[in-house]
Amino acid sequence: MWALIGPGLADPAHIELTSRTIYLDADALLGTRAQLLAGTLERRRVLACLGAALHEVMHAKHTKPWVAEHDQSLGESQDPVERQLALDRTLLEEPRMEAHGCREFPPDSARGRFVRTALSAAVADVIVPVFAGQVAYAALAGRPVTRDMCGRAMTYLQARTHYGVVDPAALSMLDVVWRQVLGTADVRAPDALHARVIWIADGEIEPLADVVARAATAPRAPKAQRGVGTGAPGGRIPDRGVDRPPFADEVRAARRYAQRLAQAITAGTRETDKRTPGGRFDGRAHAQHAAGRPASTHPWRVARNVRAPIEAPHIALIIDTSGSMGAFEFALGPIAWILHEGLRAFGGRLAIALFGDGAELLSDGATRLREVPGIRTGGGTAFAGDALELATDRLEMTNPRRPRFAYCLSDGGWYDTQSGVERIRELRVRGVPAIHISIGAEPLSVDADRIVVIDDPADALDRIADDTVAALRATAGRQRGG
Repeated sequence: MWALIGPGLADPAHIELTSRTIYLDADALLGTRAQLLAGTLERRRVLACLGAALHEVMHAKHTKPWVAEHDQSLGESQDPVERQLALDRTLLEEPRMEAHGCREFPPDSARGRFVRTALSAAVADVIVPVFAGQVAYAALAGRPVTRDMCGRAMTYLQARTHYGVVDPAALSMLDVVWRQVLGTADVRAPDALHARVIWIADGEIEPLADVVARAATAPRAPKAQRGVGTGAPGGRIPDRGVDRPPFADEVRAARRYAQRLAQAITAGTRETDKRTPGGRFDGRAHAQHAAGRPASTHPWRVARNVRAPIEAPHIALIIDTSGSMGAFEFALGPIAWILHEGLRAFGGRLAIALFGDGAELLSDGATRLREVPGIRTGGGTAFAGDALELATDRLEMTNPRRPRFAYCLSDGGWYDTQSGVERIRELRVRGVPAIHISIGAEPLSVDADRIVVIDDPADALDRIADDTVAALRATAGRQRGG
């Protein structure tokens, strides 16, 4: 990768994909030549310059040349629709490729923290001042801020909130401008568009075109109808969930869970003597036979694992999606998918329901979740009881031979409802425990058979896995004893 640093070479950073040459404007990014020679550059400007360079390097790795060439040919078309499509796709490529670049480095690793910090500095010190300058120039010239200007700014800024480069709170002042120009409904629409764009794979031309086309033809969103729940708390985090393929570590976690369940019901091993080859060879028996001594066993044995006739677990999982759960939004989809796929691979079922301003059934457990669900947060918490009914109604909760559980995953910031308490008591009579997994703090007054407080939402995976495995082992032990 060639990098050329000098004044006026870029605006302020640019890459030629064919030659892999990066141009960085030293005056705009670093400082004056005198500062450079004197070694008095500001640390923050060096970090922002590295962030701009990293952005261009990610272009080199994740922006395929044939996609750029295709968009260039569309831009030269006589059809205005095709020219607009080329402009839109070129613009959306910025967050798409950068999101892929960031995901290569775990956010909790040293390299991941550095990459995101450098990119954040570039956004704050390079991109935001440009947009602010455009707004100020338009105001001085007596021209209004245009929808096109706001749309571009949202793609460069708001889109980066989806993969951790920009904190949504840092855009609060700009969000005021966007809402004044675009309106609340039209501000939400590009945010939902960006949530899908950042998962489009490298080199995929058609999916990006389809997303742009659907966004262009979508009707204006109607005014949102609020539920009758407890209402949205202040500072509600925007909806940014989106379904995506599972990562490799999520697939491994689901497989490990299924293996633990399978191992838990192995009741024992029974070995059968066999006089002909086909099983496991016993050298001691063969030596006894060769020496003419009485054989205490036969040379060939077959080992059979005996499994207790135990039915696979049925689990109801209800997830709090209220506004206070926004800090844990990133973990909710992976938790649901890993448990769902692990149980399904073993023959069990996990029904998932969400509750916030309303109750929604995410999965009845009968069919596969092919993608990790994008679970959004925001709203109140008045519908937990309805969600519990939705999930448990889809499962076999009356069979005592089957391990059965009902879990609520929340931050504890909600109250019981009459329907929820009634359902919990019905389950209790049938031997089904209702377990509240609360993140961060003791929950408020809630009815549950057991309350577990965790610090990390990922710990919910271990708690649920441990409970189901222990239940299977206990059942297997009772059957072996009988």
